[in-house]
Amino acid sequence: MLDASNNPPRMRGRLALLALAVSAGAFALYFLATGPDPFPGPPTAGLVSHLGLDPSRPAVLDPLWGAIVRAADRFAPGRLAFVLNLFSAACAAAALALFSVLPACLPYEISVPDASGALARREQRARLLFGGAAALYLASSVPFFVAATRSLPAAFHELLFMAALAGCFAAYRARRVFLPFLAGLFLGAGCIEFASLYVLAVLFPVALVRARFAFFPDDDPPPFLPRLFAFLLAAPAGWAGALYLAVSPRAGAAGGLRPAALAFLSAQGALFAALHLSPGLVLLFALAVVPAVYLFLFSLRAPGFFPRGAVLARVVLLGILSAVLFNTQVSPWRYLEMYLFLVTPYVLTALSAGEIAGALYLMGSRLFSSADAPSRWRPFATAASFLALAVFAAAAAFNRPTARATDGAESAQAARAVLAALRATGRDILVSSGVLDDQLALLQHAESRILGPGAPTRVVPVALSRLASPDYLPVLADAFAAKGETDVPRNGGAFGVFFDGLMRSEAGRARVATSDFETGIRPYGFLLPLGDITLLAGTREERDWDVLLPVLRGTWERWRAAAARTPAETSLAFNLHRFLLASASKNANDAGVLLAEDGRTAEAAGAFRAALDMREGNVAAAFNLVALAGRPGGAEAVGDREEALARAEEIAAAAPV
Repeated sequence: MLDASNNPPRMRGRLALLALAVSAGAFALYFLATGPDPFPGPPTAGLVSHLGLDPSRPAVLDPLWGAIVRAADRFAPGRLAFVLNLFSAACAAAALALFSVLPACLPYEISVPDASGALARREQRARLLFGGAAALYLASSVPFFVAATRSLPAAFHELLFMAALAGCFAAYRARRVFLPFLAGLFLGAGCIEFASLYVLAVLFPVALVRARFAFFPDDDPPPFLPRLFAFLLAAPAGWAGALYLAVSPRAGAAGGLRPAALAFLSAQGALFAALHLSPGLVLLFALAVVPAVYLFLFSLRAPGFFPRGAVLARVVLLGILSAVLFNTQVSPWRYLEMYLFLVTPYVLTALSAGEIAGALYLMGSRLFSSADAPSRWRPFATAASFLALAVFAAAAAFNRPTARATDGAESAQAARAVLAALRATGRDILVSSGVLDDQLALLQHAESRILGPGAPTRVVPVALSRLASPDYLPVLADAFAAKGETDVPRNGGAFGVFFDGLMRSEAGRARVATSDFETGIRPYGFLLPLGDITLLAGTREERDWDVLLPVLRGTWERWRAAAARTPAETSLAFNLHRFLLASASKNANDAGVLLAEDGRTAEAAGAFRAALDMREGNVAAAFNLVALAGRPGGAEAVGDREEALARAEEIAAAAPV
């Protein structure tokens, strides 16, 4: 991978140490920021798709990642997310190690006599700093941090990208056709797994053509046409072979190999079609492409002779790229987040930031001197290069609350609590908003993998928000049919009639619970709040508060503790955390209303206070406390009514309209 003419043995040893230090530090950073649970959202949804747990959302792309997911599920049942989280961290660490040594192929120019070799040695150190700074920048960026701590294919894909980039560097300098042939095979096959490699597959032959007309130091360039033909022969072969392996398992379901291949390529094309011109996307590509083009194509790489304008341009660019790293107003992450999750453009921004840091260090040598940059100013350039390293390292600590995966553990805990409550009460139908459905699917899948035939009865989640989906209803119908229900309809209106009949029957009510959608089942009976779930009863007398209250209080205490662990507002788990707290607060308020209806004033006041502890902006709970104060015995339970009213009005005034 490395050009031996630019890297003597001692330099190659230092590069190996740099790669080892980068990979070890990165893995430690990401290991401490991940956890054993799948992060909610795309990571969990991706696992569900690749495991085939929701036929309405089949996994079409990322075939190699899907094979890794299924292999991990086979050999580590019950610990799938943890294994894949660690695998992502390891892939990210390996990708950063490769990335840190790539600048060894991009030497700076000295262009002055160097009889002592001092400038050559400083140039080698500048390239080490270039690689270390670039890797540190990329490791600290939020998108790469996110990819490295979750069960997403992104970190694995970036490792493929770095390996392809390293292979292209090696093939570019090779004198024989073997390495270009291997690079073509790897790039062609890699395009099927990671569409961004199409860019490298196009740029590499362009680079070979450009090199045909470039001057080499030894005036003996490698042969041009054999290497180009080897690459152009191997790349389509690798692409076709990988496409066949990717789509052949789905050929039967798709109606043949050709329809399966067309569906796959259409899905890949949709990835590029999704890159519509949004402000965040334009900003991302501008920050990735413009500095790289300026630094590597339109600027001399001889830092010792930079004029003041070139130095100023690099300092300004370094400041802008540092601001991007700290998620300021110029950071694309503020606008895109996970809506358009792109990591590869940050490789270019990291490369630009590292190049500037290395150039500043080399510029700092007193052996350079010119009218534009006298030697007395050069120590400031050296200090600026090390300051850049410190800034990039500080960004890792700054971005950790935004990117860490441990904040997502709360949703997995909520799903486990819901499933445990369903098992304890014998319910096998869960009516919900669908927020925890993927977590529940993974938990039940783990049960079936570990326990086999002895696994508990499968719970069927009914996501009311998805009942209008023509893809979801057949899956739901099959789930009910697997439980012995006959003639389950597969269209929206007929299924609604079927479900309504099920809910009105006594047997149906005994099977149903909800976790966050009480309004969906309230018309069918009397609610029995049980903390994490709410059940249905045929009569009010079935509410045994002596049994229900201990369970409710335990649930309220757990959510009170969760309210004290609020993630940072920039965290990807923040909105889900707020939703789960709002749902728990609503459940506590609803339980308070039922307690008040049954004349249990003191317990009702406790429920309303718990609702406010979970979510201070619960206006309904605040005014319910006020109303409760006017009831017999309410003053003792609530306290001063005027004080409660003032607090309720304050909460109502602060609530969003």
